[in-house]
Amino acid sequence: MNPASSYLHHPLNDFDNKEFTKVDFSTLMPLYNSFFKTCLEDTPFQASADKRFEFEIVNYTVCDKEHFMRKHNHITSDFSCIHYINFEPYHSHTLFYNPGEYLLLHMKDIRKKFYNNLDHTKVSNSGYHQMFQLETKEDDIMLFPGYLHHEIPLAKQIYKKPRITIVINMNVI
Repeated sequence: MNPASSYLHHPLNDFDNKEFTKVDFSTLMPLYNSFFKTCLEDTPFQASADKRFEFEIVNYTVCDKEHFMRKHNHITSDFSCIHYINFEPYHSHTLFYNPGEYLLLHMKDIRKKFYNNLDHTKVSNSGYHQMFQLETKEDDIMLFPGYLHHEIPLAKQIYKKPRITIVINMNVI
């Protein structure tokens, strides 16, 4: 297998491709609007800050074989999120890379006692890891900063059902 080959389908900048059925996302738009509104209400902005936002569905992915998506980010967006539409426990979880990943590569050696005493199962300690994955289940929506690098690791097995996600980018305006 070519290491750059993936059986991943995603229509990034290709939503009008006639080879694929056009997906109607209209029923999800109120959900995403409410989700982002709640997220911004919980974000510690200055009291005078305007919390208006805009969002766009930029991609959906369908994975059903030996798939992966290389490390990337959504740097032009304040936030990005992944909505796990069809997600089984055996599907690949999104792998996130800490922005200080090169420094953290050595954390376990430089501060060994501290590092070894951390509870590595807690998301609140993910900042001490070079990379991390969050447990995900179907219908979860995961919000993260647009600058955060992430990838879909190579599947460890052939999927019985496809892994389907929707990707939304959001900017505060």
